[in-house]
Amino acid sequence: MQPTSEISERYHAPQHPIPTHQPGFPERLRRSARLALRRSEPAPTLPILRKGFTRALLVSQVIALLTWLAALLIASKPQIVIWIDQQWRFTLAWQYLAHPYTMAGFLNPPWALVVLLPFSFMPLPLATLIQMGLYFGIITAIIFKFGGNLGSVLIALISFIVLDNAIELNIDWIVCIGLIVPSAWSAPFILVKPQEAIGIFAYKKRDPMRGIWGGLFLAPYVTLYSLLLPWALLAVRHPRLALLISVVMWVMYGGFVVMATLKL
Repeated sequence: MQPTSEISERYHAPQHPIPTHQPGFPERLRRSARLALRRSEPAPTLPILRKGFTRALLVSQVIALLTWLAALLIASKPQIVIWIDQQWRFTLAWQYLAHPYTMAGFLNPPWALVVLLPFSFMPLPLATLIQMGLYFGIITAIIFKFGGNLGSVLIALISFIVLDNAIELNIDWIVCIGLIVPSAWSAPFILVKPQEAIGIFAYKKRDPMRGIWGGLFLAPYVTLYSLLLPWALLAVRHPRLALLISVVMWVMYGGFVVMATLKL
């Protein structure tokens, strides 16, 4: 009978990785070992299953409501017009569904109107409120998908870029859906804004965030409200830098907006 110490050393000895790199290792065993190691890796966690996502989602909806109210306050001044694209294009989907390119300034794929169809039957303020809630909720899901947390959500959504989104409110939220649905379904959503598609399609490469950031240099033009997605990813990867930039933007531009609103 073997001593207890010898048995303990045999079954509790350090486990070494399979030497698949050695030339003499059979190819079939090498493939089996790689497959086993791949299966042993934890699967990516859905944003909704990550700890703190529900709280962050609720926070995003509160911020959406507050920014929507801020936009209404700004719109109370007769010299300021908000939601121009929503009023003259995106909430008219029902009228132009059969012939989308007769709509002045509509350059998106025709299936974008199918997604926007329900908002044609709502008052403009309600349609914008729902879209803003969807946008901020989707951004929150993307932040958690890429490893962010509640702090990242706060940095991303309490920024001057978000205020500009509340005033303009384009349909970037449809594009962002393509980042949270399965890859097989993502293309129709991402292609709603083709100028952003190149960088977003690159998210499937080695570094997703750099792919999306790099797409900004390939787009024919960039607007401030279209930067919310890259901004949110910056808050995940470099939260201190994003916070610093956010404070600088509020100091530089926020005061002018407040003063202009009160003066008008």
